[in-house]
Amino acid sequence: MLWKSGNIELRIWPWDHCPPHVTAVCRADAWTARFEFSMVTDDVSLWDVKPLRNAPTLTVLNRLAKQIHSNRLTCRASWWQIQQTVCLDNAPVQKQRSTKKVLLVPAGSVGTGTVVKSSGIYVPGQGVQARVNWRTSVTTEWLEEV
Repeated sequence: MLWKSGNIELRIWPWDHCPPHVTAVCRADAWTARFEFSMVTDDVSLWDVKPLRNAPTLTVLNRLAKQIHSNRLTCRASWWQIQQTVCLDNAPVQKQRSTKKVLLVPAGSVGTGTVVKSSGIYVPGQGVQARVNWRTSVTTEWLEEV
C-alpha cells in the first residue's frame, strides 16, 4: 500500500501491467478506481472505475488524482521497485536543441527517435535513462522528471 486517504487505500499491485497506474480501493463502498501516471511527465488521469454503479463522486476522484500528482515521485519509485519497467518501449522522443533535454513527444512527430525496448531504468530524482534509436545511431539518454 502506498498510503490511505480516509477509508480508501492507494496501491500498486505486484501483478499490475503497463501503463503505470495506482489503484484506489474502497472496500466500504465496493469500488476501485485506476489512475494512470507518467514515469517522466506530471500527467495523471483517471483510467477507470469499477463497478460504475458504485462510483464515488467526481470530488473524491479529483481529490485522489491530486494526491497521486503530489506523490508522483513516490508512485514512480514504487512502480519501478515492484514492476522493474518504465513502460516506455518504442515511445517517441525528441531532443530539444536549446536545452539538449530529451522529452517524450506525441507519436508521429518529425525528427524523433524511439525508446529501445526494455532499455529504460528509473533513477529516483534523476528520471528515466534509456537507449534511444535515432534511426542513424543509438544513444543512451536521460528523460528528465517533471
